[in-house]
Amino acid sequence: MTETKEKTPFSQYARQTYTDAGKALMLQDDMYIPYLEKEHPFRFGCGTLALMLLPAAIALGVGVLMNLATLPRADMLQEQFHSLLTQSALYQSLAGQYSTAVVLFELLYSISWLVIRLTGIYPYPASILLTPISFITGVLFTWWLYTVLLQMVAGWLGGKIKKGALYAPMVFAFAPQLINSLGFIPGVTIPISLLSAWTLAISFQIVRATFGFSWGRAVMAIVLTLVMNVVLLALSVIFGVVIGVAVAGAMG
Repeated sequence: MTETKEKTPFSQYARQTYTDAGKALMLQDDMYIPYLEKEHPFRFGCGTLALMLLPAAIALGVGVLMNLATLPRADMLQEQFHSLLTQSALYQSLAGQYSTAVVLFELLYSISWLVIRLTGIYPYPASILLTPISFITGVLFTWWLYTVLLQMVAGWLGGKIKKGALYAPMVFAFAPQLINSLGFIPGVTIPISLLSAWTLAISFQIVRATFGFSWGRAVMAIVLTLVMNVVLLALSVIFGVVIGVAVAGAMG
């Protein structure tokens, strides 16, 4: 007769998640090893990270609501900037010389404002929901990519853990995102450099604890992972620009 594993009550699971997030923020490293034993590390990581980010996501949504009460509407600004740009001498010159310039400009301008809306850089009514959603999904994607690359690099450097096991402990590398809970305060901006540096410091602790690396090898793993992240980001931007130019050329 096989034993069935007892399910942890949600309240206990949530309390443990935020407790360990607090420990991660304090750069403690004594709680990561048990997370390597999770039966479904990716599924566990997705759920745990979403739960951990929930207070910050709600705060960002409240912040959008408060900003909407005081700032001009986004669609009005979009129209005003569009008029200013299309009436400029540079635009008129490029539009007269290159037939695809107008199409490319309209494409890039529309994409830029779409990004502004989806990321919540400037609020509009739907941002009340889209800002929290894009915040959580953006961090989830970053966590997935960063973890995949980090475990790959750590494997090259001799680290050995079960495939995919790093997903669970790496959730806490993104504990600094909880500081975005201050996002409901108008005018408060959290420096990305601070969050990134804090995330790297926690990642260093996780790599040392889970792989048993020396500090030098752990630093090397983090640096190589960052380089790969930057290269992939640069390639994606270049690819996006090439596609945009190709589409503009085809439409012209």
